[in-house]
Amino acid sequence: MRPTTERVPEAPQRTRTIPRPPAPRPDPEPVTDPSYFDGRRALARGSGKPRPIRLGIMLELSVEHSTWIHEESKRTGLDYDEIIKRLIERERAARR
Repeated sequence: MRPTTERVPEAPQRTRTIPRPPAPRPDPEPVTDPSYFDGRRALARGSGKPRPIRLGIMLELSVEHSTWIHEESKRTGLDYDEIIKRLIERERAARR
């Protein structure tokens, strides 16, 4: 058997197309035509005054503190947040 010199055709290469991200949208232009606002009303604009700072606290209590606040909640019917708020108010009143 004689060796062949014929070229075996190569398999076509697969090309993968990567989708392009969408073109960014242009920034909206401000409305300059006063008639645009006819029949429309503002829902909220704010008071122009900054809101007072609110503080959220997450506490990690000891077993004794947890037991006490749980029992106090059952005794008074208040939730844990209300008990903590009342403790803070009691302390503030004592310092006045």
